[in-house]
Amino acid sequence: MSIKSSDIRFSNDTFVAGETVRIYIRVRNLGDTDISGYIGFYSGSELINSSQVVTLVADGAYEEVWVDYTIPHSPSFNIRALVKGTSPQDTNSSNDEILTPLYSIIVDDDGDGVDDETDNCLNVSNTSQTDTDGDGAGDACDSDDDNDRLSDSVEDELGTDPIDSDTDNDGYSDADDKYPLDSSKHEEVVVLDLIPVLVQEVIPELFNDDQDSGNGADQIEEESELQAQDQDLESQTALERSSGSVLHVSPNASFVYTRENWKTYAFQSLAHLSTYSVLSWDFSDGSLSSLESVSHEFPSYGTYQVTLRLTDEQGVIHEDIQELTISFFHLSNPFVQIILGLLMVLLIVSIFTTVRTRVGKEAGNKEEIRNEVMEVKAVKKIKSVAKKKTKTKK
Repeated sequence: MSIKSSDIRFSNDTFVAGETVRIYIRVRNLGDTDISGYIGFYSGSELINSSQVVTLVADGAYEEVWVDYTIPHSPSFNIRALVKGTSPQDTNSSNDEILTPLYSIIVDDDGDGVDDETDNCLNVSNTSQTDTDGDGAGDACDSDDDNDRLSDSVEDELGTDPIDSDTDNDGYSDADDKYPLDSSKHEEVVVLDLIPVLVQEVIPELFNDDQDSGNGADQIEEESELQAQDQDLESQTALERSSGSVLHVSPNASFVYTRENWKTYAFQSLAHLSTYSVLSWDFSDGSLSSLESVSHEFPSYGTYQVTLRLTDEQGVIHEDIQELTISFFHLSNPFVQIILGLLMVLLIVSIFTTVRTRVGKEAGNKEEIRNEVMEVKAVKKIKSVAKKKTKTKK
């Protein structure tokens, strides 16, 4: 039997650590006697496996044998093949063994065909290796593909392009643009209360009396503040009325929230639009939002931390964290409904069993009374017959 190193091949041309490949080798009988045998495949000194036994006719055609091999987690490997178990005994051992050159191994933990040394997403399959913002993290594992400080999930919620930092092409980043979908504007229009300005600047000039005008300005400004406080109270009352639930305030008074049902809460930011550049909610269940007012349904019962992050114009991040506990025991919980349903079934079965037992006992009592009555009647009848017989004999 004869083998050559040029006659060995693999099912794959790329060798990835942890994957299984099939090793083939062609075998030929160069002698003048029919022969049988098999090939042992080795990695180093360790036996991989032995091929199937083949029978080769004298000076006949090639036969191909194979084994499966799992690529090791090492820089490289080679294969040694050895003719074994020949019958009759192989008389020429010079062509019974071959050794392949070293083959390089790719370590690819996510199975995308890219070596971990160059893969920009080690644990997420990313064949294209697309990296929109060029930050070294591929889009498949980058939470902010365009690097505009808004996560992709937040941009999906806003309707902006997650791979374009300036969706409306107005020259302002989506994170800094108050209207990221409207190229005609980018800043929020804030209507200022001009009454205090008029009171402090115009009225003193008209009356030319600093003291009197100052007192008048103070009085009007005070009335304006009181009016604003009344409006805030009316707004808060409206929130409580609209939700129908108790209004709760976060620890740092950055937002308020109400409970809508078992695991759904409504949240409202209290921060003024002009005091921050970025707003984001984190509900600690994998969900995020950038809306000022949002209603969120948590996945299940448990304890969650709701975080409101506010980033001001200087890039300083302010956080307000509220811990919420959603109880398991609630009528809206399907598991509680099942438990209550089972309890109801057990109660009904218990009542039915009790009633049936009582009815059975009453039926048994009636049967006993009936039997006693029958026995009394039978005794009376026997006595009556005996009495008649006695009279007849006399």
